[in-house]
Amino acid sequence: MSASHYAARPWLSQLTAAQRAPVHPPASVVHSFRAAARRAPDRTALAYFDGRLSYRETDALTDSVAGHLAARGVARGDRVALMLQNTPTSSSPCSARGRPGRPSSR
Repeated sequence: MSASHYAARPWLSQLTAAQRAPVHPPASVVHSFRAAARRAPDRTALAYFDGRLSYRETDALTDSVAGHLAARGVARGDRVALMLQNTPTSSSPCSARGRPGRPSSR
């Protein structure tokens, strides 16, 4: 059996040094979102028809929902059922479940 053409990884010669550098992704979607909110808090995070929510507003809304769940005894590892309308603000409760120190989305 002959060696695979892909074993030589010919595509690597097409990449820049920056593209070949190791990648260190955020630990979770929540961490990624928080990093984006720190980098550009006033940029639009969610757009829906005429409405816009910035990263700062979305982050605050998500923290508020997470606090609401925690105040009602929902803890990390608890299961939470959500029935939501299909709107941008529906992403906040979903994100709130995975906030560090908040109920998880397991």
